[in-house]
Amino acid sequence: MAHPNVLALDAGDMMGWSPDTVKHRALFRMMEYLAYDAVGIGDNDLVDGIPFLRNAMDEYGIPVVSANLSDTAADTPLGPGYRVLNRGETRIGIIGVGDPAAFALMKPNRKSAVGIGATIEALDRLLPDVREVSDLIVVLSHASQSHNRTIARRFPSIDVLVGSFSGRPLFEPLLENGVLLVQAGNNGARVGRLDLELDNNHEIVSYRGWLEPLLESMADDQIVLSMLEDYRNELIDGVVGAQDQNPTGSTYRGARTCRTCHEDQFEQWQTTSHAHALQTLIKAGNEKEPECLFCHTTGYGKPSGYFDFATTPALGDVQCEVCHRVSDQHAEMKDIPNPPTAITCIECHTPAQSPGFLFESAFESIKH
Repeated sequence: MAHPNVLALDAGDMMGWSPDTVKHRALFRMMEYLAYDAVGIGDNDLVDGIPFLRNAMDEYGIPVVSANLSDTAADTPLGPGYRVLNRGETRIGIIGVGDPAAFALMKPNRKSAVGIGATIEALDRLLPDVREVSDLIVVLSHASQSHNRTIARRFPSIDVLVGSFSGRPLFEPLLENGVLLVQAGNNGARVGRLDLELDNNHEIVSYRGWLEPLLESMADDQIVLSMLEDYRNELIDGVVGAQDQNPTGSTYRGARTCRTCHEDQFEQWQTTSHAHALQTLIKAGNEKEPECLFCHTTGYGKPSGYFDFATTPALGDVQCEVCHRVSDQHAEMKDIPNPPTAITCIECHTPAQSPGFLFESAFESIKH
């Protein structure tokens, strides 16, 4: 990070799949420590809403570039379209764009809050200005690889395009119409590195790029570890606080209460992995990890929900109320729960935790 000729870039999707302001603030703190030079915006970065993202970017000094995303309520862009950084005698212009197709799966209330312009139009507008003040142009693009190749064919004046959105990594740079395309893939499993050699006219004369896997055997950064511990303690404090609150809605009762009227469904549930979710944590030694317990128990972090195995053993595992959101009035037939939807499942079956998860086939294995 301290080397004068190094750039640290992220093309988008800093945040996770589900809303979680506690986790995402922790991630912003780490990004501030890592001192990124420029960051693009992806669809997952909007999961907690634009006001949260704006406040966090300001608080932690995240250097966002966003040429075609805007806050529809405020009618303002989400960030400057580009920034120019000096590395040695080279001026590097960095532009951020996001393809509207990459934002298609956002929840409707979040999607309606953001204006998403066309990438081609944004680059048509900005590139002449950026070229005037830059020797090298880098585009951070939250788009599919096919769309990034289209951008490269349309704008050969771009030198490097750093992609995100697509989970498919590029293990070495792809040269498309003279533009270097690089992409590290998803879930933070790898860090991409691209070394460029420039001539006196700031033209690329040679390059070498590769993906560095982040392995368990690598030494941990002690400052990041302390940030993780702070985050873990913050989660635990929240769970303890929730236990001290009176439930404002329904009280969690557990699957054995449901069994009274739903014997067949209970027996089928016991054959699924949901019924043994907590045991998988115990075997791995993670039964006290807050991040894991949210998705391996019933109601963790909520009033009357799972707290620990000694206090609330009846609410271990993924039970009826996790998927069906049953209320206290269900026994009087005043509240008939709907079947779970894909939105219900992807709160826990995220791309990171359940790669390749398909709702339709997964639902067949648990439905009753």
